[in-house]
Amino acid sequence: MWTDELTRRYAAADACEGGKQSVLRPSAEGSTLLLRAAACLRTEAIDEGLRLAERSVSVFRQCGDSRGLADAARLVSCAMIHQDRRKEADRLLRDELAVFQTSARYTSKSAEARILQAMADVSSDRRGQKKRAEALKAAGQARDLAVDEADKGLEASTLAVMAKIFIKFKGDRRACDKEGHRLATQALELFRETQDVRGQAIAAQHSAVAQCNLQEFVPALQSLQAAIGFWKQSEDAMHQAHCLVMMAEWLLHWNQPTRAGPAADQALALYNSHGISGQRATKALQLAVRAQISNGEPWRAIWTSEDAVARSREKKDQRGEAKALLCLAEGYTCSPSGREQQEAPASATRRPPPEDAVAAMQKALQIANGLNDETLEAEVMTKLSSMHVKRIEMEEAIFAAHDALSHRDVKDPVGKGQAFQSLAAAHLHNKDFATAERAARAARDICRKDGRWQGDAAGVMSMAEVLLAEQKIDDAVDLAKEAQSLYSEHHDRRGEAKALIFVAKARMSSEEYEKACFAAERAHELFARLRDEEGKCEALVLAAQCRIQLLQRQQKQSSAKLKGKKASLKAPLPWEDLSKASKASTQAREAAKKLGDPKAEAAALCALAQIYIFNGRPQTEIFNTLDEALFVAAEAEDPKSEGTALLLQAQMHLEASELQSALKAARQAQLIVDKSGDAAQKSQVESILDQLRGHEFRVDEAPRIDPRMVVGQMALPMVSGPDPAAVRATIQEVTKKMVGSGNDIEADMPLMDIGINSMNAVLFRNKLITEFKDVELPTTLVFDYPTVKTLSGLVVEQVTQAATAAQQQAMAAAMPMMAMPGTGYPVIPQPGVTPIEVASKIQEVTKGMVGSDRDIDADMPLMDIGINSMNAVLFRNKLGSAFEGVELPNTLVFDYPTVKDLSELLMMVNPTPRLMILTGCEDALQRPDHDFMPNLNGPSKEASRLIGEPCLALHTVVRSGTRSETPGSPGMFFA
Repeated sequence: MWTDELTRRYAAADACEGGKQSVLRPSAEGSTLLLRAAACLRTEAIDEGLRLAERSVSVFRQCGDSRGLADAARLVSCAMIHQDRRKEADRLLRDELAVFQTSARYTSKSAEARILQAMADVSSDRRGQKKRAEALKAAGQARDLAVDEADKGLEASTLAVMAKIFIKFKGDRRACDKEGHRLATQALELFRETQDVRGQAIAAQHSAVAQCNLQEFVPALQSLQAAIGFWKQSEDAMHQAHCLVMMAEWLLHWNQPTRAGPAADQALALYNSHGISGQRATKALQLAVRAQISNGEPWRAIWTSEDAVARSREKKDQRGEAKALLCLAEGYTCSPSGREQQEAPASATRRPPPEDAVAAMQKALQIANGLNDETLEAEVMTKLSSMHVKRIEMEEAIFAAHDALSHRDVKDPVGKGQAFQSLAAAHLHNKDFATAERAARAARDICRKDGRWQGDAAGVMSMAEVLLAEQKIDDAVDLAKEAQSLYSEHHDRRGEAKALIFVAKARMSSEEYEKACFAAERAHELFARLRDEEGKCEALVLAAQCRIQLLQRQQKQSSAKLKGKKASLKAPLPWEDLSKASKASTQAREAAKKLGDPKAEAAALCALAQIYIFNGRPQTEIFNTLDEALFVAAEAEDPKSEGTALLLQAQMHLEASELQSALKAARQAQLIVDKSGDAAQKSQVESILDQLRGHEFRVDEAPRIDPRMVVGQMALPMVSGPDPAAVRATIQEVTKKMVGSGNDIEADMPLMDIGINSMNAVLFRNKLITEFKDVELPTTLVFDYPTVKTLSGLVVEQVTQAATAAQQQAMAAAMPMMAMPGTGYPVIPQPGVTPIEVASKIQEVTKGMVGSDRDIDADMPLMDIGINSMNAVLFRNKLGSAFEGVELPNTLVFDYPTVKDLSELLMMVNPTPRLMILTGCEDALQRPDHDFMPNLNGPSKEASRLIGEPCLALHTVVRSGTRSETPGSPGMFFA
């Protein structure tokens, strides 16, 4: 501790005598050395400061200056503390104290008090309650001597040391912090009386730490701000920067990054302007990067880190360069746009780190290897293992974690704990639960043994995650509660809230929704106090989902009681419960929108749609909400919410007896659920399909093409489509109204660039459907058809197809004989176009869609190779272009999910006349008397002849490729 009380008189002596004599007296020389040593220590030139302080000890000893000797010894002990040589510092001070207490030459009680104070300062930084008790005893003796000597400056500095000891003292933490704050306040008053500005800075700083420990955040910040002002007044830039770093760290912990950022930037600027590097400058850089990322400015974090890398290279500080590269990797991890300035959504922190981040980490590793610095290498490998986990590169993560742990001589329990946690996460992903549990337990034990409660709590949470994956719900919850208690004991509200979120998810998985809801709402309260919007959003979504499940259970139980009385009615729900669920869902959606988190928004929309169902809202409103949920879920690539929305749609259609629509939605949900592996949703899909089977509805067969439709397609004349110019004009009008513009939109202008985005895309789609009645537009319209030009092409195509389909149906109805009533004969291919040619064309289109040059396996689900709900319409359109004249269903990928299924479909519906015949016509009609219906007699047999002869004639024409213009002949069927 360097105060004016320690160096003031030496500075005064130096000012008086400097320049008057060519040879300095010994006391003046000692004063100069002492001041130079103190200056070196302030700029962290520790070795030079220690050398000068030791010289000043010799000079003061020679001239018999007891006070100077005591102050020089204190300065030496301070330098040794910086070098982590506390035992040597303690031994030096004890030797000096023995000399003062036994030598008649040194009789100054003030000097003895200074040695005792220095001993207390050294012991306060040593571990163990015994050492701190010794420090408190020495400080008490020093204070008594200072009072006897009426030395207020010394008394004040001793009180400050005592305050520091109480703040670090274990036991009744609250009582110790209160006592520390009281002593720091007394010291501050005495320093004011002696006009010791540096002393006031130290006392205010200790007071701030005590208030922070007491959770008095506002007073703590005020005291720390006062300390910063005192350091600035005393022109001590280094201690000013240290306090700014402390302020930035506190503000980040309290989730106030907008205030933390300027504090960290100012500290970093002070260090850079004074040429200071090392741990403190690195910490300021790390805090600045964290604040910029939390403020949604990751590109700024990249710029700051790149500047730090350049400074370190200029100074040839390779260790500093490696640390700056680690910060650069963190910036790239959170920046979706790289160095470019672009708003980063909350979900950016959850995306896999890009290659730029890995490259920065690899450069840091090369530097560590070149320096042969095991500590730095272990730190880089630990962070690299965590990055590989985020990139789902588990084998690389395991290798990096083992490499980090192989440096056994490195004393970094926190880093080793993090490496074990990465190891646990990687093995958990690989479903190696036993190894994952051992790694998580090792992470906990290594931090617990070293007294690192944060690592201890994180290790406990890792163990809980492993147990949850093993479906050991109660054990996982018990461990999460243990971690919650640790966080609560140390006043870490964010950690406590995250533990509660885990508890809520675990309880939901075991269908304990009341307990889950309580945990989620408690977590929301804690996140709200911290102003953590992302945490609040997650807690609100969980609370809404829990309340929905509770309402469903309540309605099911109440409806069971009504069975037999009003079996067709659903039991009403209490309005209080409905109100709470509605409020939670609405708040969750608003929070997700504000945060820009599409995954959370999709989940909240699903919950809101379920509330609308409970409240009996109009079906249109419910389906619009579900359509929006599907759109947002597809954007977020969230299969769980997409599956939930489709299941709700299927259930709604089923209850309205819209069986075909229910089957369509259920099939889509089934494909998504099969891919995501959600057991609960899979059960719901099976339940809906079972209900459809109960309606004697053909659930398990792919839709078959009506032979009448085939003949209708063959006989269909050319249908002229709508006027493209008129379609384009209508789309222009709808678009201009949506964006509030009076000017036409450029045909190739992306719609999202003019204001039609994920927030209003569903409304835009609905308006277009209103204008074009026969058009079926996908939920992902804005993504699949992003311009007016592409939209116009889609609408023209679909209107033309609708007109064609209408004519086909009319002609099929007019020609019942072509359906072969009562025979059920299928349509099969004949020479002309082979199945191999059809399959080859489908392969060509599919490979073009997924960007592959290899043939797709015939039984491989198309959704597994990248053809999903986002690009299914485009795929259908490309197939339609390849097989001209074929009408394909909008749900093509869901109804015919493989290349094999598509080939069979296209062989059935191919409109080329030479390609298809009605099976059974040839053999039956070649028999004598056309007796292919032997059980029919009289008029019925005559009817069969009248039906059969035209069919045979038609077959002859098909085989020969000729046509007849005779009225009533088969030629009438061809345009």
